[in-house]
Amino acid sequence: MSPLTISETLIHYFTFVSPDGCLRQGMRSGGQLYSYVASFPAACQNQTYALAYGLSEYGQQIVITNSDNGYNVWKELRSLHQPALNQPEASSIFPTEHRRC
Repeated sequence: MSPLTISETLIHYFTFVSPDGCLRQGMRSGGQLYSYVASFPAACQNQTYALAYGLSEYGQQIVITNSDNGYNVWKELRSLHQPALNQPEASSIFPTEHRRC
């Protein structure tokens, strides 16, 4: 499933408590809920799409939001409860861009 790319002006932000008890950034778009994965400056479009396509290979719906400041990568919230076997974490791909609690 290919990642979707949408403008940040079309989403709604929220904060939620994840199953591990951490506060996480979330967003809603098109009736679906997503969890924040990583941010990239506008000059790093290739890294953004590499991460998004890498995550989507594991059957997760991924959304990239774009603005004048850069890109954010989001993972469908249902995906948090369905870990794939041997799935690399975003932090192993881009350790400086991944937010962890």
